[in-house]
Amino acid sequence: YIGDAAITSSGPSGYWDPWPLVDPDPFLSWDFDWGGPNAPWIPQLAAGGDTSTVNNSYSPVWNEQEQFFALKSATWANFVLYDEDLQFDDTIDSHLYLAPLPIEWLRTSQSQYLYGTYSTLSLGFEPQ
Repeated sequence: YIGDAAITSSGPSGYWDPWPLVDPDPFLSWDFDWGGPNAPWIPQLAAGGDTSTVNNSYSPVWNEQEQFFALKSATWANFVLYDEDLQFDDTIDSHLYLAPLPIEWLRTSQSQYLYGTYSTLSLGFEPQ
């Protein structure tokens, strides 16, 4: 499952939105495949998705169930946190993991935390 995130109040170029009184509207996008990060993208070998957008929050909570079972054999996984905007979405943080993912993640039902430059992300895995 995708749990929650904590986002810093500003990024590399200042606030996440053009107006400093507006909080970011975060959503998480993830993808993983079996060809490696530099291999050509082949849809049949890839999977991913997006969470819903949480409006005006530095501490979004999703608690969305997702099927990450394919991560057991994927060669890489990428989790990207975005700030949704009207014209284009800003990247808040990216967490790229070259496989194999730490096996202890897949053997426990406790949350795992990914620490980035501008965010902390909570993911949970159910042992299969």
